[in-house]
Amino acid sequence: MAGAALRLYCRPFVQTSQAAILAKDLFGLNVKDRSSVKELESYDDRNFLIESTDDPVKHSEKGHMEKAARSDFKKYVLKVFHSKNTYSCGFLDATVKAVDHLKMQLGAARKFSFPENIRGINGKIAQIEEFTFPLDYLAGKNDTLLDIIKVKKATGDNVWRVETDEDGVAWITMKLYVRLLTFVPGAPLKNVTASDGLLYEVGVLAGIISKNLKSFSHPSLIAKCDIWDLKNILQLNAAKYLDAVQNDKHRDMLKIGLGLFEKNFVPLTDKLPQQSIHSDINEGNILVAGKNGSLSVTGLIDFGDMTYSYHVFEVAIAMAYMAMQRPDDCIKAAGVVLSGFLSVSSLSEDEQNVLYYCLVSRITQSLIIGSYSHILDPENENILYCAKTGYRVLETFLNYRHDVEKIYDIWYNSRLERGIAE
Repeated sequence: MAGAALRLYCRPFVQTSQAAILAKDLFGLNVKDRSSVKELESYDDRNFLIESTDDPVKHSEKGHMEKAARSDFKKYVLKVFHSKNTYSCGFLDATVKAVDHLKMQLGAARKFSFPENIRGINGKIAQIEEFTFPLDYLAGKNDTLLDIIKVKKATGDNVWRVETDEDGVAWITMKLYVRLLTFVPGAPLKNVTASDGLLYEVGVLAGIISKNLKSFSHPSLIAKCDIWDLKNILQLNAAKYLDAVQNDKHRDMLKIGLGLFEKNFVPLTDKLPQQSIHSDINEGNILVAGKNGSLSVTGLIDFGDMTYSYHVFEVAIAMAYMAMQRPDDCIKAAGVVLSGFLSVSSLSEDEQNVLYYCLVSRITQSLIIGSYSHILDPENENILYCAKTGYRVLETFLNYRHDVEKIYDIWYNSRLERGIAE
């Protein structure tokens, strides 16, 4: 097997000390204190919170320094992307332009904040850097490729290569994208109580994002084929993924979820509209802020799962994740999100009829990928976050699979608004 045909996918191997150096060398930031650099939770990438003693300096595409539009940004997030994104530079361009599009559409008076992209010293948004780590870092993460590298002496492709030092230790060097974004203030919704008011605002956020991304398109989004795109969920109906779920009852539930999607969603795909969507409005990407116990949704981060897919997925995904935040009354919680969404956007009759199946499918998808990913990256506990309540919530929804109209009656006829039935 030729090395050039192999694609190495793994979470970056980056330390906080490296992040501080990258911030200085690539973006001209004088880090306040290297010991203050903090790694943030992340599923695939490596994100580091960095404080700078300087006001930000923006750089034009030609590399000329420009006066910053504002000078109160002191915190930044340095993001080192998962290797899969290094193979798709066009997708990074799409995410940058999507955020710019939203800002333009919503104007300066927008209620929600998004990360601002900071150009590097060379004037580019995304910087390519090489990262070297021991081959053993792959152990347990990509055993098949590890074996190929060792036995067949694969040398890599244009993104990665393997070299052996004088002591016989093998090292992998990877080219990965590095970006700097402004830090959006606020706490992740996962860290607070998901009140009815917050859930309603999550729905409003999903509706606003969906409504304004409808007019945005990018070739890389349309061409993107990713396992996290909900329309591709049936790719998970394979032993490779399902065998990662050790509990027999859980695995059976997930198979039911996959079957419901295939039977009830797939036949209607020709009737459902598609557009660009954020695709990951979840408890970790939604930011909230406020005082005296009065919290509001203030921002949305991480556009790394953007795709061109079915419009109904945007609200279904938000509903699924918020349902898992309120496992004791997950059906109502999802309905409050839907009410917020419908206050600013709309769903066709066909979209309304498949909403339950989309919600169940997203929970199913998150649980399967979570189990599989944890085998590959057992040190990353963030991967298993959804499993804490996910199976419990999935079971609740699956109990209604033979009488879905009961759930639709709650969602559509009870007129849930901020959790209060009108």
